[in-house]
Amino acid sequence: MPGYQYTGQAVNYKLIADIVQLLEENDIPCLLIGDYMFEAMGGPGLRGNIELILERHDINKAIRILRKANFPDDQPTYYKHLLCPSPLMGQTTCSANETPFIPYHSFHLNGRFWGEPYTGFHTDLCLYEKQDLFWDLPELSLGELSEDDTDFILASDHRFPPQENWQYWGRFPDTLYPVKIPMPVRYVEAMMLLTARDWEIKGHGWSWRDEIMYMWKYVVGVLEEFFEVEMFKPMFRAWWAVLENSESMSGGEVLCVHNLRRELVATGVMPETPFTWLKMYG
Repeated sequence: MPGYQYTGQAVNYKLIADIVQLLEENDIPCLLIGDYMFEAMGGPGLRGNIELILERHDINKAIRILRKANFPDDQPTYYKHLLCPSPLMGQTTCSANETPFIPYHSFHLNGRFWGEPYTGFHTDLCLYEKQDLFWDLPELSLGELSEDDTDFILASDHRFPPQENWQYWGRFPDTLYPVKIPMPVRYVEAMMLLTARDWEIKGHGWSWRDEIMYMWKYVVGVLEEFFEVEMFKPMFRAWWAVLENSESMSGGEVLCVHNLRRELVATGVMPETPFTWLKMYG
């Protein structure tokens, strides 16, 4: 996309595909998560931020490319909640519920008032480091996905429900540049790992479980074939089997968290939480 420029285009599937194409044509693979991932799967997303996962060694190059393409990332003066990184980071008064997905960098896209200097409403393009959130997935790569890929899938996959009538959710049109997302079970597994990692900090990593419950409530019924127990890696199957459509965790689910933590520690693959300022539970 030589000469591509952001001029306040509407935030939708087309813009997401354009951003992915811009990055990949500069040798930067990426993975879409967040509301637009859920919408592609058929879940009623909130039309929030565009959220992309990148490898750590690519992320600063991606920032330079997006700036060159006129994506704005000036820090707002009056609206501190729009700052990147979040001003909540480092505050012992907050909980992990308030700081779930913390972007490495954010660009401020168009809301109703794009282009006005001090607007309080807009959409962000958020870039995240894969190592912090999806360390269990293979390294991101360019090129087409194989038909039997068990880790990644296209947001335009024909098995996802189509957009119909007034609904804005549904799979991406296959006329757009291909956008990769995690396989549904791999996303759930990643959130299970994050819940286990952050179990001993304030909030018990509850925001990660919220992601799992969203899948359970809104996506499983639409994509049942993607959530068969055998599709999960063995260490996650017991947790998925006892999951309940409830705001509170059952005793069986808590036991699964502890068992997963024990297995991660025993195999030496339990990463440190980035929420280092949050008081640890004893």
